[in-house]
Amino acid sequence: MKIFNTVYKTSPVAIHRPGRNWHNESCECSSNCKFWKKINRIFFKKKFIYKKTDVTFVTWNNTGKKQLLEKCFEQLDINYVCLGKNIKKWENVNKITTLYNYIKKIKSKYIFGLDSFDVMFLGNTEEAINKFENLRCEMIFNSTVKNFPEYSDESIEKKIAPKNTKFIYLNLKINS
Repeated sequence: MKIFNTVYKTSPVAIHRPGRNWHNESCECSSNCKFWKKINRIFFKKKFIYKKTDVTFVTWNNTGKKQLLEKCFEQLDINYVCLGKNIKKWENVNKITTLYNYIKKIKSKYIFGLDSFDVMFLGNTEEAINKFENLRCEMIFNSTVKNFPEYSDESIEKKIAPKNTKFIYLNLKINS
C-alpha cells in the first residue's frame, strides 16, 4: 500500500498516529480520525505482497492481545519479534531493556523497532532501507510535535532538532 503525504511530499513506509485509541469510534482527536479509519479499512481488506528483506521487525506489547502493528505484520505475512509479553507493569524504558537483552539473537543487517499500538507498517521495506542508507547514519528515531509523556529536560531535543521543523520531540520517552 502506498500513501502520499501532500504536505511533506513524501511516501511513508510506516504511519504513526500517537495514542492507543486509533480504533475508537468516539475518538475526538481531530478530522484525522476519518483518514486513519479509511487507511485501516483499505489496508485490511486487501492482500498485499511483501518482499522479504534482511530486516528483523521488533515491537513491544504486554497486553495479551495483538495490536495494530502486529495485525499489519500478519496481513503482510511478515515475521516479527514481540518483546515485553511477560512484563506486568509497563514503563517505556522496557523498550530499551528488552531490545538490549534480545539484540544478540538478531542476525539481520537491519532492525526496525516500531510501536505495536499506534503504527501501521505499509510494507515497502526496500524503500525504507534506501531512505535510511541515503541518510548515512546508524540509527533513526521518529519525531513528533507533542512532548509525550511530558519530559522536563527538552534541551537535548531542541538542540539536535533541525531549526526548520516543528517535529522536535523524540518519540522514545522514558517514563518511570
